[in-house]
Amino acid sequence: ADEGKGVDTAVASAQSLLQQEAFVPAGTTDRQICEEDVNLQFAPTLTVTNTSQCTCPAGLPPALLSLMSISEQSARRDALKQQMALAAQHLLAEPDKHVGPGLRLLLGCATDSDGYVVRLALLSCVAVFKDLLPGYRIRTATQDEQEMRVSKEVAALRDFEQSLLKGYQAFLKTLLAAATAKPSGSSSSSSSVLATARVAVRCMGQLLVARPGFNYSSDLLQALVPLMVHPDSQIQQTTCDTIKQLLLEDLQGTTSLEAVQLVADLVRKRKCSVPPLVVSSLLVARFEQVTPTAQGGEGIGGKVRTVVVQLALCIAGYSQ
Repeated sequence: ADEGKGVDTAVASAQSLLQQEAFVPAGTTDRQICEEDVNLQFAPTLTVTNTSQCTCPAGLPPALLSLMSISEQSARRDALKQQMALAAQHLLAEPDKHVGPGLRLLLGCATDSDGYVVRLALLSCVAVFKDLLPGYRIRTATQDEQEMRVSKEVAALRDFEQSLLKGYQAFLKTLLAAATAKPSGSSSSSSSVLATARVAVRCMGQLLVARPGFNYSSDLLQALVPLMVHPDSQIQQTTCDTIKQLLLEDLQGTTSLEAVQLVADLVRKRKCSVPPLVVSSLLVARFEQVTPTAQGGEGIGGKVRTVVVQLALCIAGYSQ
């Protein structure tokens, strides 16, 4: 009886946790997660294996593997929801102790065959990473540094940072695969793939804006900018809004400069045949210098201005 009571308590705790904003961002509805009735207009140029065909990463807890084998859909979803909520709770409470197994569980759910579970796992991962990622770039210790004697605290911090970075890299690969997956099979399956792609793009945008100076920000930009001309209007809008928000909030300016350069290259490559949203996303760019100007240099603000002016001249040339 005591064991049954403990299970009920854990389930109740997990269900309560799922309602918190920390794991499903504000404004996210069940319809956005399920979204099986979208109008399908999806034909990405990149060919990536469908996320529903991905295998679970090695090292998943046996309990999670057994939950994934449940045949009844609603019971399976509820059980996986609880596991994801508990994993996120442990990660946020004691990240140094649970970063390895917690991220493996969430990433395992993010490669599930059920699109609903995948979308919920992606949103949960984003919320966790936005809370755990530091404001600085994590640097891998050199061979000499690894051989040096350090305190237990420093060694523990290094191990945590490397585990966090490894999990973050794996998550970005999962997001990219989901964002560029090509629909196939039945109409409902294709709609689910598109719904997952929309969530994945939104997650990539949130990570880039939240931590523009963190590791792999350039990889995120290079993945997102081509999606500004995506055939699906929602993905296109989300990506353009991300670039616009990045230009507004990136105080250092380095990532903003790279974003402007990538957008300009995209416009030139397509000979200015891009949706108006792509160009209008650059209108919020700030040209003031946000870093000290080196002698004879123009600063990041000046470089942004130069790229935008060159792009304007390019567009003007094609319009004539």
